[in-house]
Amino acid sequence: MEMNSCDFWGITNHRQTRKGMPGIPEMGIPEHLQSYFLVFKTQVLKSEVFRKFWENMPYYEDRYDVIQNCETQLTRILNEAGFNYSVLFNTLNDSYPVSDSTTFSYDMLRKGLPLLKIKRLVDAENTDELITYIKNYTKYNTELISERLEKISLKIN
Repeated sequence: MEMNSCDFWGITNHRQTRKGMPGIPEMGIPEHLQSYFLVFKTQVLKSEVFRKFWENMPYYEDRYDVIQNCETQLTRILNEAGFNYSVLFNTLNDSYPVSDSTTFSYDMLRKGLPLLKIKRLVDAENTDELITYIKNYTKYNTELISERLEKISLKIN
């Protein structure tokens, strides 16, 4: 990725879909950078459009409302304001089903991407296999993953 040619970037993007978030399936999801890791250059941070985006953001109780109304809109808003973006792991060029977090996760790890969303582990059908892969093929301390997943499991149960 050519960092100098973009105004903001993220690790992963989400492809446009016709089906929306749970509870609002009739609203499609636009292509956007996923918000778990975003980098903004100074010109974006100092822009009026960026400031207004944050100032006008209402408080949401539901995470799907946040995703639908904030995360999925920020890329479009900044792009329409003339800012260019890029992504490290571009899902637009690959044939992943949008819901295929397992294959997606392995490919991210194989390409050496530094972050993996916890949701990729929580939602994976084979979490133990994915953790074993991380342990065998990366230098990451998988005990940290196991501890975090245990805390999440305690909250759910």
